[in-house]
Amino acid sequence: PPDPGCEPWCRDGNGRLRLESPGCIRSLDDPQPSLLDLLKEIQYAYCPCPRGDAARIATADALAQHERDHHARVLARGISAAQLPPSLCRYTLDDETERTRVVERLRQYQQSERASGINLLLTGDVGVRKTTWATAILRDDLAMGRSGLFVVVARFLAKLRASYGAGSTTDEQQASEYQQVQDAIARDLLVLDDLPMLTEWGRGILFLILNERESWQRPTIMTSNLSVEDLEISLGKRAYDRFRAGAVDQETGVSYALDIRGQSQRGRRS
Repeated sequence: PPDPGCEPWCRDGNGRLRLESPGCIRSLDDPQPSLLDLLKEIQYAYCPCPRGDAARIATADALAQHERDHHARVLARGISAAQLPPSLCRYTLDDETERTRVVERLRQYQQSERASGINLLLTGDVGVRKTTWATAILRDDLAMGRSGLFVVVARFLAKLRASYGAGSTTDEQQASEYQQVQDAIARDLLVLDDLPMLTEWGRGILFLILNERESWQRPTIMTSNLSVEDLEISLGKRAYDRFRAGAVDQETGVSYALDIRGQSQRGRRS
């Protein structure tokens, strides 16, 4: 039976009344609103009776579930578009329990610096989790709806080489190379993983990508097992100096060129 103190509209209802929405005026340049955005715009009045209290809780729970589902879809789409392998999708920096100097610097970069277009350079021994940390930062960006791309450098260059296969015309080859290079330039965050010793041709491709991204203040994360000396030879002095300079916060002087040493962690943790 209805509560004597019920609102008139609650006597035979479910404890809530949908209010007339004033609507939201959007610019033609605004993105199409998501289902979650539309649900958040709906307003209800709740009766002070137990049914109203239950309806308030149920509405909040339903909206929270829609929000979780929305973020899961955004992340899934981002991971697919970023070509991030499943084995590298599970880890986040929030899972890191150790508070080492490297981890704290990575968290600082994740929370503020990459939004300023600052680069991150991770060099060091094999198996010290350079790729794991780089992709954890990328995953965080993808979860917030930003675009990203994960590139194993040797595979990326081999794919470019393959575009010059038999049967392709010069125009087709140039169009394919341009599209792939432009895609790497345009993403909000680019991870260049496992940089090897480059040929002159590969060095030219990487310089083009890094130079354009720097011009647009788009951050790049690079990992490599090469020593600092070999990395400079691989990229070329000009590209290396510019990338390393781009990994320094000019206001604080903090460097995000991190050389990580230690025993291999492969096989020790998921």
